[in-house]
Amino acid sequence: MRSMPGLVLAVLIAGCAHTPSGPAPVAGAPLELTVTTYPAKTQFDLKSQRGNVVLLDVWATWCEPCRQSLPLYQGLARTYAAQGLRIFAMNVDGDDAVPVEIPKFIEETKLALPILLDTDAAQSQAKLNVSVMPTAVLIDRAGRVRKIHQGFEGQKSLDELKKDLEALLAESADTNANGESVGENAGGLVGATKRGTLSKRCMQFQEDGDELVLENHLIDSREGSSGARGARGGGCGCN
Repeated sequence: MRSMPGLVLAVLIAGCAHTPSGPAPVAGAPLELTVTTYPAKTQFDLKSQRGNVVLLDVWATWCEPCRQSLPLYQGLARTYAAQGLRIFAMNVDGDDAVPVEIPKFIEETKLALPILLDTDAAQSQAKLNVSVMPTAVLIDRAGRVRKIHQGFEGQKSLDELKKDLEALLAESADTNANGESVGENAGGLVGATKRGTLSKRCMQFQEDGDELVLENHLIDSREGSSGARGARGGGCGCN
């Protein structure tokens, strides 16, 4: 870490020993982030992960809490992989740490997570305002930053992280920054009130006039029993 600017290094080292909880960011536009992979040195664009929930863990080889947190995050990656969780460990050391310190850290911690290189914390500082090691950035399926966990305090931090991850994994890609569904059919089901709109003739695909009349008659009858049309419907939305 000799190449990291002195002020940034001092702040991050101080943060490594102190683990406050960070404020929830105001989610807006998707995070734009392009960094280099390790050891392949290929380009990684966060856009490639749209549709997944991403935990982007910002860490350094000299950070002791990172030695505890990263192996545990590795377990989370296995547990929630089928639900769409992807975890990346983004290192903020300088270039001089790449050939020696990072391989040493990997060997000592048995780290197997995908590693990204953010040399001298350039992206972490400019786009995420990271000041604590480690910092876990939680990104939703639409690519927006939704939660930031600063520092790591063992099981307490892990439990809080799991709770937030499970909430994000339960959302669909068309959920807004407040966790509210915004798609036309975000819940996967068409409710009675929406069926009233979908049953209109302009929403049908049949071209034959007689078939349209019969189809609309059948829909009217079913909707009446479910509560979408008329006062006597049951309103259960089960047909």
